[in-house]
Amino acid sequence: AAAAAAAAAPAAYSADAPDVLLKILARKVGEVAELKEAMAKDSGHPLHAVMGAAAPAERRRAAFRALKKSPGSLAVIAEIKRRSPSKGFIGEIKNPGKLSMLYQEAGASVISVLTDGEGFGGSMEDLAAVVAAQAKCKGAFPGPCPVLRKDFTIDEVQIAEAKAAGAAAVLLIVAALGKENSERLLRAAERMDIDAVVECHSKEEVEAALEIGAEIIGVNNRNLRTFEVDLSTCEKLKELIVADGRDIVTVAESGIKECTDAWRLRDAGYNAILVGEKLVELAEDKTFGSNPYQSSCKPCFLFLLSIERARSPSRPLPSAIRVPHSVPHNSRAISIDNGARGLIKAFVSKGSTKYGRPGMGAFYGRGEGAKESLGEIML
Repeated sequence: AAAAAAAAAPAAYSADAPDVLLKILARKVGEVAELKEAMAKDSGHPLHAVMGAAAPAERRRAAFRALKKSPGSLAVIAEIKRRSPSKGFIGEIKNPGKLSMLYQEAGASVISVLTDGEGFGGSMEDLAAVVAAQAKCKGAFPGPCPVLRKDFTIDEVQIAEAKAAGAAAVLLIVAALGKENSERLLRAAERMDIDAVVECHSKEEVEAALEIGAEIIGVNNRNLRTFEVDLSTCEKLKELIVADGRDIVTVAESGIKECTDAWRLRDAGYNAILVGEKLVELAEDKTFGSNPYQSSCKPCFLFLLSIERARSPSRPLPSAIRVPHSVPHNSRAISIDNGARGLIKAFVSKGSTKYGRPGMGAFYGRGEGAKESLGEIML
């Protein structure tokens, strides 16, 4: 029955979608058909209540509010992604909830979770784990991050599934859906009180997103036909969004690996960046520690210490850097943040591409004062 339904629903996505998307979208049609079949067999299925609920009098817009920072500030959508068709393996991510907490503590504003299994190694279980982990932050500061379900949305039932799982936003890809389907799903998301990140890759797609009333527009620097990544894509297309004059949150996607990339896009006027691959690689870097989400991973100051050692091997390390005394002097480790945490902090800092790349360090006192950080510095 699912196969028959899939064959009968080619209009769920655009026939003009790039080849890289067509195979994925055809698979999604089958997944949607299976989900609808399960709902048809179970009158008590939780998605019936979500899809049948009345539209709220006032939408929460949780993701929109989280990404709408003051001018000159940058929000980070930190992504949890195990692999991709273009990159291949990225990270194991055995504990997506724990990784989301690392992102949240570092200053991320929204957590993005890939839920596509075959192409990206994700699942709805990953989404549920992240939502549950973030819920533990309620009442604390900073509070929980809204969660974006990152998948290839082609049907309202996927939006309902995301809503039921606790997601605050879904992804709508104009290149995959076309204008008409994008508008249909955007209205469905609004009715279910869930935000939508409307992703664009070209001038025509941005114009379509503006015409359908998108409130969060993501501009992807990756060309889906050539796979080339060019940050200037974001810079060029931002002008179209500014000219619209509405209060729109803009998100720059793909190709963001260094803090200088983030600052460049912030200076171009973007409210937020979406970063996955680089953060996962840094989070799971085990060069300086066995547990990827604890301290002593790849340190920002390693290059400074290497220079210092080369100049004077016998000279003590700077007292401002905490060094475990149990470790021999010639092989001491530095207790600092996980690399992903450090990069997020650099992304949201008030740095500028006019200056050099930054390094971060923490100051500690002596004796009892060594137990707590006195502050951090970015150089």
